[in-house]
Amino acid sequence: MINNPSSSDIPSLKTMWKLCFPADSAQFIDFYFERIFKANQSLALWENGMLVAFLQILPYQIKIGDKIHNAGYISGAMTHPDRRKKGYMQQLLLAVFEEMKKGNYVFTFLIPQEKWLFDFYAKYGYKKAFPVTAETANLVNINVDSKTVEVYSNFENLPLDEIYHLYSNFLFQKENVVLKTKEQFCFILEDLFLSEGCVFYLKENGIAFVVKDESAILIKEIFYTTNNCKQFLLSAIGKKFHVNKMTIRNAQSDSHLYGMIKVLDKSYTEIPPKNIYMSMMLN
Repeated sequence: MINNPSSSDIPSLKTMWKLCFPADSAQFIDFYFERIFKANQSLALWENGMLVAFLQILPYQIKIGDKIHNAGYISGAMTHPDRRKKGYMQQLLLAVFEEMKKGNYVFTFLIPQEKWLFDFYAKYGYKKAFPVTAETANLVNINVDSKTVEVYSNFENLPLDEIYHLYSNFLFQKENVVLKTKEQFCFILEDLFLSEGCVFYLKENGIAFVVKDESAILIKEIFYTTNNCKQFLLSAIGKKFHVNKMTIRNAQSDSHLYGMIKVLDKSYTEIPPKNIYMSMMLN
């Protein structure tokens, strides 16, 4: 039986989530089901009264050239480990495709959590897209005034409207890109802060989102107006974390494709470009 789960199913969903995604912290799981989960955006499958599979559609928009299209991001797709290879996820995907078509979604997209899942989703019409790579940044010796680059590790005093406006402008400059609403941007920031990450803000000129991954510093996303502004941001990050080297996660045309996209609207006859920019998703 497939239908929308309810709030009473959240304890069972949390238990299954921990089994399927053991690396996720209890804090993140609580955050997901308190802030992200919406019953009317979700489908679940039951077998003999037991909840065995689940996924959620998060509504996004994708800009391709000068056109903006509705797209459904598949989030939290999971099947109970004891009930796999029974076709349950296939049933959920086929059902959710029909739901998204009714909702006028042009695309559906996702980020496979394991390599073998690329082949699994390809069977349902998904194609590889969304380039990503990593580069190592060695810091240049630039004096950074602490007042120039502002650092935030929570929402307190964060100039949210300013930062979202700047972030959205940077995204919109890209030819092909996954856009984010202000609410979606806030969710991303909440997730970042849960991971003890920071936002580095160079007023009107740059922004970086940074986490410390064990002993490494990872810049999950960075935008800037000039190369000098980039160096200011990098130097501020180095000063904050006491490092002179860090990893920058980037999207480039010759990068590894880490996501997948599928066309739902038959009237859309073009092939979606592979080089759609996507970063900092809830995956």
